[in-house]
Amino acid sequence: MFTACILNEYDAVLSLSNQHCIFLYTGTEQYDLLNQAFNFLIDELLTLNVEGIVDSTNNYWKIEFWFGSDWKFMSLVLGTKGPMANYFCLYCDCKNTDRWNIDLNYENLCNILGQKKPNLLPFLANQHCVPDELHIMLRITD
Repeated sequence: MFTACILNEYDAVLSLSNQHCIFLYTGTEQYDLLNQAFNFLIDELLTLNVEGIVDSTNNYWKIEFWFGSDWKFMSLVLGTKGPMANYFCLYCDCKNTDRWNIDLNYENLCNILGQKKPNLLPFLANQHCVPDELHIMLRITD
């Protein structure tokens, strides 16, 4: 399920009444099936990202997209390899054997070496992809 909310709503963001379902997918979590199922939605989101929205009073609203999900689904949508791959990180080209080394510095903010398939949301900056709190607290992401 893909839902949308307006982040500027502050505390009301977490309210059920502010969660809007924009896509419900009942198939299995496989890249090719997801790509086929919501290709139409990707085009709409790309248009919104580029053009924004002009409301009935002729005000222009720029749209800034953020993506949150569990690590597995986020990796699938972003087209990166799984957690056991040499280059698993959603955000950089950290090799799995180097993830303990906090002295390393990565200039790029995306995973190039671990890219398996094209990103299903190519307009979305990796800095705007946020794994859920459970996976962060379990240290599944670094």
